[in-house]
Amino acid sequence: MIPVHAGEKRPALPQWKQYQDKRAEMSTVVEWFTRNPGWGLGLVCGQVSGGLEMLELEGRAAHLEPEIAELAEASGLGELFNRIANGWTEQSPTGGVHYFYRIDRKPTPGNTRLAQTDERKVLAETRGEGGFVVIAPTDGTHHATGVAWTARTGSPSSMPVITGEEHEALWDIFKAFNEYAPPKPVEPAPPIAVGDTGGIKPGDDFDAKTAWAEILEPHGWTVVFKRGGTVYWRRPGKNKGVSATTGHAKDRDRFYVFSSSTVFTPEKPYTKFAAYALLNHDGDYREAARALAAEGYGQPAKKILQKHHLSMVPTVGQALSDGNTAIKPQKPVLELVVSIPRGSQDYEAREFVEQYRDRLCYCPEWGKWVAWNGTIWVPQDIKTGGIARELMKEYLRSLPDDSKEERAYKTKILSDGQISARLNMARTDREIVHRESEFDQHPFELNTPGGIVSLADSELSPSVPERLHTKTTGVTPDFDMKTPLWNKFLAQTFKGDQEAIGYMQRLAGYSATGELQEHVLPFLYGSGGNGKSVFLEVVLKCLGGYATVAPPNFLMVKNKNDETEFTVLIGKRLVVCSEVNTSSRFDEQRLKQLTGDATIPARFLYGESFTFTASHTLWLVGNHKPKITAGGESIWRRLQLVGFNYTVPREEQIKNLSERLFKEEGAGILAWIIIGAVEYFAVNGLYPPQTVIQDTLEYEEEEDAIARFVEQCLIIGGGEYVRVSSADMNARYRAWCSAENEKEISATALARELRGDKYRLGKAKSMSTRYFTNVTLANTGEDEPGDPFRDLGGGL
Repeated sequence: MIPVHAGEKRPALPQWKQYQDKRAEMSTVVEWFTRNPGWGLGLVCGQVSGGLEMLELEGRAAHLEPEIAELAEASGLGELFNRIANGWTEQSPTGGVHYFYRIDRKPTPGNTRLAQTDERKVLAETRGEGGFVVIAPTDGTHHATGVAWTARTGSPSSMPVITGEEHEALWDIFKAFNEYAPPKPVEPAPPIAVGDTGGIKPGDDFDAKTAWAEILEPHGWTVVFKRGGTVYWRRPGKNKGVSATTGHAKDRDRFYVFSSSTVFTPEKPYTKFAAYALLNHDGDYREAARALAAEGYGQPAKKILQKHHLSMVPTVGQALSDGNTAIKPQKPVLELVVSIPRGSQDYEAREFVEQYRDRLCYCPEWGKWVAWNGTIWVPQDIKTGGIARELMKEYLRSLPDDSKEERAYKTKILSDGQISARLNMARTDREIVHRESEFDQHPFELNTPGGIVSLADSELSPSVPERLHTKTTGVTPDFDMKTPLWNKFLAQTFKGDQEAIGYMQRLAGYSATGELQEHVLPFLYGSGGNGKSVFLEVVLKCLGGYATVAPPNFLMVKNKNDETEFTVLIGKRLVVCSEVNTSSRFDEQRLKQLTGDATIPARFLYGESFTFTASHTLWLVGNHKPKITAGGESIWRRLQLVGFNYTVPREEQIKNLSERLFKEEGAGILAWIIIGAVEYFAVNGLYPPQTVIQDTLEYEEEEDAIARFVEQCLIIGGGEYVRVSSADMNARYRAWCSAENEKEISATALARELRGDKYRLGKAKSMSTRYFTNVTLANTGEDEPGDPFRDLGGGL
């Protein structure tokens, strides 16, 4: 057990991670809570707590608990779920359910998402090894809702213990409610099969005509339970639980497996044809299509014509019968039949694709070939084709040249135009095309020169082309490397404040992920020589291709809004916005747009406009604080002001410190960043220290011109019959801005601020006059505009 910070839901101890491996002495625990009665209660999950894991059903998914219980009962796991649900459980402030249990003689996995909505909002997840969770009776001051954590059933003494097999089965039950699937499988699309020259492809025909039972039951899969359109399946060799679903996705009936003990890749959707191909033909789509065509699926294969022959062939619709009534034949149509004759450009393009599709692909949106270099997929030169051109030459050089005719043909095709022609034909082949949306689709992975790191648990796995990563970090992380210079730099820069250092580590780790879970804009400010540039330069170097620097004044008001600027953000994780001037002013609409989770419009130079999904976290750095004209809750809840207030004496400054840090300790610093991400997921948040919160509040007070106008010029209260006309309100606001040398916002923006959640002024209309209600103008000692009684909306 460890304490929860007063007024928040993060650990109260800056060095809390030491308790991921060892328990605090009881005397220490007593001292914590005796000295700090406002602290809440938290637990560290994992082996330190006897193999404890917490499974959370989020508030948005709490209504699913009866369905989960029903599925557990139907799959033979009713007794297990009843033990869990009636053991030690608690209710979270958002109405979710926390199930606590211990896993017997099996390592506790790290924090894991079990189910998400199709919009990637979490439905169920766990807190596992090293994970942190707040427990009852922590009160509502620790949560934004003001609601406390409450006991639901049992207590720690009634916490159930489950076996490793039961643990896997429990996870599978919750995984069955997952709605999210990747936009598209990453493996190449099925090749053009027999029958693709017209009519219906065998695979499509098979999908339309075949039931899942016909595909799965011959291979030992059994139906466990049906609810609505969803069918729950159990894998062969298993007697209890569920392993997969069909009919659960909203867009298409697919087979979704969440068990790892099958030939199917877990958490990846399969069509009926894809499942058939894997079960019966080892995933060979071409062979599967041939076999289905032989069984009569799809349009029958047509005769392959000889080289250079094209033919208009009449095809007559066949009479169909259900055994009683014949259906009238369709009208004859003319259909073009095209061959792929040996020796044609088409044939050689196809053979090229077959030979190199594992290390080469084409992206239509980029207009570029993309090559696998063993670590990442690298876009090639758009004009020459880069390595793709070299591989085509390599393939053409390998063609036979034994006869005179073959040598003449080979000489002919090894020319610039002939090579380009074959590349142009190859780049539309479905087996080699990958859309832009398929690349870099694993936001919680960090690709490094030494392999792929999971940001959820820091596990390292080999780099593989199927993950379609196009970026890599600047160095391979080394979790055993000591970083004395980096540690000294952090201690000096933040004056030994471990809470601030821990926050910066979580912030850097979160910024290494590619999914926006926090609407946040960290602003690192302070005079020169205080470490902020060194910190960012080192983090940028460590993250390599995942990080970049935005154009100057990227978030500031400019005369022209250029969508081409936004292309710098595509696919990035950390984006640093450079120094700002004293006179700079935030473009507040752009700030909201680029720090939210909406799609962003962009355009390449001379290209058409398009949109992309944000994956970046913006950081702002400057010696000066920019002006914020309107402010508003949406701005201030994003901004986190991080002061770099220690100026290193000139005699202690180290030349080229960022270069030295990266060169000597970069591998260890990248590991520090990754550990920050793991901790972010473990505590489920950034949790800025009090210094950051206080600095940001002071900045808000300095910059919130609307708040100062309200304080100096308005008296709020009195109800709907106490009124100020819009004309008088706007006149008073313009006069105040002129006197205070503040830049005015529009009348519409002013009305929006005053009627928003902060001030809650009402509105009314009498005849042609519009009013703000529940407010009067303060007497500032100057003549009030117009007749004061007219603010009541009528005469006396």
